[in-house]
Amino acid sequence: MSTISRLEPLFRPRSIAVIGASESGTSAEILGNLERTGFDGGVVCVNPRRETIFGRPCHPTLAAVGRPVD
Repeated sequence: MSTISRLEPLFRPRSIAVIGASESGTSAEILGNLERTGFDGGVVCVNPRRETIFGRPCHPTLAAVGRPVD
């Protein structure tokens, strides 16, 4: 596997996890930027203290997502 193909998920992710997601601060800016720029991949919110973030389901851990996240 070439270096370029190993870096593909970094530069062209199919999905992104926002760890420590919340409706304020930096994570809120990240979620807003993903929406505004039209990211069409999956966005996963991870925060053990929340059930939803901006209407998106929130997972307690990355392992709890149940599918790969780039």
